Amino acid sequence: MARTYTKAEKQAFFGFLWFGGGLLVTCLTYSLASNGGGGTYAVAWGPVVFGGIKMMRGLLGLAAGDSEVDVDSSPETVPADRTHCPSCRRQVAAKVNYCPTCGRYMLA
Repeated sequence: MARTYTKAEKQAFFGFLWFGGGLLVTCLTYSLASNGGGGTYAVAWGPVVFGGIKMMRGLLGLAAGDSEVDVDSSPETVPADRTHCPSCRRQVAAKVNYCPTCGRYMLA
């Protein structure tokens, strides 16, 4: 059985990846610029700030005991009379024309 991840775990993980990637780009470009006797380097503020915020939100969620499972990683079986909305991923009755949550048209 596949492991399901909570939203907090996914936020912390992907936040760490964004933060680390931004930091890596910044350090590599600074290193290359300083070894040649000068030059320009890139400070990847966007990924560092975005990743830091996302990582902190995930870690705070884990500390608070957030156990809400992310729908995308949940291997749940859907009863025959229900289906998932392709937009918001909520379970809806199979015979509805529009999702009651987000209003998206349901393909037959």
